[in-house]
Amino acid sequence: MRLLVITNESETSSAPGQRDALLRLANLGYIRNVDFISWKSAINSVSGFEKILDSVSSRSYDVLFVWSPRNFPDTKEQFEKLSDAIGHRTVIYWEGDPWTKTGIKKFFPQMFWWAQLSTCVFSVAGDPQLGYLRNFAPRVLLIPHTYCHVQFRNEEISEPPRTPEVPSLVMVANQVATLPFIYGVPGSGTRFALANALKFKYGVRFELHGTNWPKWLNSSKINYRDQALTVRKHSFSVNWDNFPLHTSYASDRLPISLLAGRVHLTSYHPGKNYYGTPDVGLRVSNSFTSFLTEVELLCNSDPKILYHQGLEGYKWARNRLSHRQSAQFMISKVYDRVPKLNMFPWNEL
Repeated sequence: MRLLVITNESETSSAPGQRDALLRLANLGYIRNVDFISWKSAINSVSGFEKILDSVSSRSYDVLFVWSPRNFPDTKEQFEKLSDAIGHRTVIYWEGDPWTKTGIKKFFPQMFWWAQLSTCVFSVAGDPQLGYLRNFAPRVLLIPHTYCHVQFRNEEISEPPRTPEVPSLVMVANQVATLPFIYGVPGSGTRFALANALKFKYGVRFELHGTNWPKWLNSSKINYRDQALTVRKHSFSVNWDNFPLHTSYASDRLPISLLAGRVHLTSYHPGKNYYGTPDVGLRVSNSFTSFLTEVELLCNSDPKILYHQGLEGYKWARNRLSHRQSAQFMISKVYDRVPKLNMFPWNEL
């Protein structure tokens, strides 16, 4: 099988773990080759679209793999040209973000066009997102978020250090509420309130990283590749997920935190949990009040106990929740020569 990937990155060299995971399948002989192009250059650019169309028309491939197309291409006419160029070849589509039908982050029409053209769609969020996509695609599967094994290679190959004796906690999250509790993506208002409550109670023991936070929270931006290393400097990590009603969803900060080897406290989502349980360092809270109570319990826990719980999470997540497993899972669903993954969560999706 020959694979052509249309990435959602500005440069085809970006997303190194996702690229490496697919190239690994070729190196192992499961597929013949992988080629990459990016749709970002085609937005609002006729010449950029023509280059993408030429690649889709002229390159040799059996399966077209589209990553989070958002609003690509610009028009339905352009999409029909792409569809004609693809012909009878197989199309698969990975949707790496949660979306809603209305509000600040609603589906683009293009996403449904691609779903309708696809043999299989993989979505990191469950219902209602799966249900929306199933109105268009013949097969839609849930796929968990995973960590980048290239950018977090050092953490993947080394066990976490001991937990600090003085308890501290860290939150890596962006503030995306335009007006907290009034206008923003679902869950963003509670995340905003949580960050404020934690800063008020724990002061300098609480560290916040992300964008668009108010100055009084003393937050700082963080490079993606530094997230796991930063989490390792603290006793545990916390996050209140956006899109709380999307089933079986978690942001990619969850597998990154587990790989970091620290207990991670996150908010509840309905549906099956594919990311882990308390015995591997994952705590889940279903309300704002209980979340704050759990934070206090963790701050008062024996550092040795926290360390060993985080260590179990590290052992569980590494080589299980990486982009390698994600890529193998997806390609195995459309090509029988790629081995199925016989371990949780992949064998239950």
